[in-house]
Amino acid sequence: MTFKIRLAQEKHIAQIAEITNQEAKYSAATVALKDEPVERWLESFRKYHDFAPWLVALAEHDDEKVLGFAKASPYNAREGFNWSVSLSIYIAQDHKGQRLGTALYTVLFKLLQQQGFKNVYARIALPNPGSQILHERFGLSQSGVLPNFAWKFEQWHNMGIYTGMIEKDSDKSAPSPLKSVSAVWQNDLKEQHYISSIVKTNNQV
Repeated sequence: MTFKIRLAQEKHIAQIAEITNQEAKYSAATVALKDEPVERWLESFRKYHDFAPWLVALAEHDDEKVLGFAKASPYNAREGFNWSVSLSIYIAQDHKGQRLGTALYTVLFKLLQQQGFKNVYARIALPNPGSQILHERFGLSQSGVLPNFAWKFEQWHNMGIYTGMIEKDSDKSAPSPLKSVSAVWQNDLKEQHYISSIVKTNNQV
């Protein structure tokens, strides 16, 4: 399968919302209990998309067709947490098992490293083997569990807390100022092979 990884644009946000709303109907990967409006996603995109990346996987010959997306968001509003981000990733139901998650995270982690981020965080409703394996593949490990923390599908779900460092050998000196997404994409990645991915379907995340 051939697809492209691009920075998300406003025209993609409705499909991003649709993908997560569809996921919410069938799984606890998102603990939303009702459809989230496009306006809410659009507001978040406009506020944060140049602080940390929002990425989409697009059909090879159709820049309008979103197959999946991944994004990083501020972990906390307080400035001391600026170098730590929270991760989210969702793949359209009919495109799971085609390594879109791996391709999206490969680009996302590269961008985060280039920007100067240090730490990543993900919250996963347990059990979710596919998501757990994907995050572990990129160096995150389960650092805790929030027991009975979300109610969905007539049961309580434990939430796994996954954390990791973007650079394992990073020192403890003061971090450098963060670069914007647009600056890093244009200067470091725009013409590199991260933009397009050719992946064989093989029942993986």
